[in-house]
Amino acid sequence: MPVDTVKTTMQVTGKFSAVVDKVKIGGVPVLYHGSLAAASATFVGHYPWFFTYNLLGEKIPKQDTQLGELGRRAIMGFSASAISDTCSNSIRVVKVYKQSSKESISYPQVVRNVISESGVKGLFFRGLETKIFANGLQGILFSILWKHFEEALFPK
Repeated sequence: MPVDTVKTTMQVTGKFSAVVDKVKIGGVPVLYHGSLAAASATFVGHYPWFFTYNLLGEKIPKQDTQLGELGRRAIMGFSASAISDTCSNSIRVVKVYKQSSKESISYPQVVRNVISESGVKGLFFRGLETKIFANGLQGILFSILWKHFEEALFPK
């Protein structure tokens, strides 16, 4: 978690000194701010990803051509990633806000601050387009490569 906090704080502020300042004020425990939200977002995101991926795997017919099957897997991976990100985004917004806050702040206060600054829309959709794009590409690659290696290593 400390690595995630350092990364997030540096992305938000653009300065490593912001991390150093937080540690000087609050000690090493500040590096664990947002841990509960990070774990929760991971938990909340996993079920929708696998549900979507498995559902699409059942509903989208297997393709006869290699290119067609790659396209099928790409659609499944991108869609699963987009659904997962949409379900967990508000929790990740809270995590980022808590990790990058200059002072220690409670989760309810983080939610109130985000809503007062960006509205409910900001709480649920802040950064979502970028996240869907980046994680969607990762989902495509994962889905294609996972099945490729699974079939290569464990032929039926």
